[in-house]
Amino acid sequence: MNQFPLHLIAGHASKSGGERAAVQTLRVDFNRLAFAKHLDCGGFSTARERGLNFQLPKSFRRVLRVAAFLLAGLGFLAQAPAADKYPGHCDVVFEADSTLHAFTGDITNIAVLVLCDTNAAGEALLNTRLEIGPKQLTTHHEKRDANMYKMFQPARFPKLIVVVTNAPLAAARLAPTDTPAPAGSLPIHLTFCGITKVATATTSNPKPSTNGWEFDLTTEVSLKAFKLKPSSALLGMISVDDKVVIKAHVKVQKEISK
Repeated sequence: MNQFPLHLIAGHASKSGGERAAVQTLRVDFNRLAFAKHLDCGGFSTARERGLNFQLPKSFRRVLRVAAFLLAGLGFLAQAPAADKYPGHCDVVFEADSTLHAFTGDITNIAVLVLCDTNAAGEALLNTRLEIGPKQLTTHHEKRDANMYKMFQPARFPKLIVVVTNAPLAAARLAPTDTPAPAGSLPIHLTFCGITKVATATTSNPKPSTNGWEFDLTTEVSLKAFKLKPSSALLGMISVDDKVVIKAHVKVQKEISK
């Protein structure tokens, strides 16, 4: 950084008018620079205009960079369009087998809200979250239901949670076609008794629906994967199989903005 000694400036005080003006300019530059050095932050623009190599402290520059990043992020969020909402409902049936016979259970008319968003690449993505109380499930058999509720430990884990996160709409194949089409796929996150596992659900039988989707969904889960232990009888001779098939019929329709 260039500095001008006081005696050098004072020594030119007796010069001509033009020289005196130059000295005055040097004196102003020097005073501004000294003031900036004292504050360790001010005088930046003046010093830069005069060609002096003055920089802000690193800590202050970091703060400015972080602030600029946050402002840019807020601007992006403000401009991002809101996701389309598709409210509706679904009916679920689960199928299990045991040593003696197969049985089914169900839960009907579950409220569903699917959000459809679009990423930067123009790809439509699906998101939803369902929370189901274990006692909403029923096999229509009182003793079997009591054993099922006990297995899910509702006092500790009051909700069975199903989540779909950023699932590609194209892969789900929810639009009906004139010719037979392969089944679609939908990754889902299941949380039972505090344990989360990812399963791939198969989507099929899409039906025509105005501004919405109607389709069937099927997946299979392992009770052992969630450390679920169904009750057994006769020293384990009569027990429920590990695999359970879950089937759902889903119908949602786009919410029209008012």
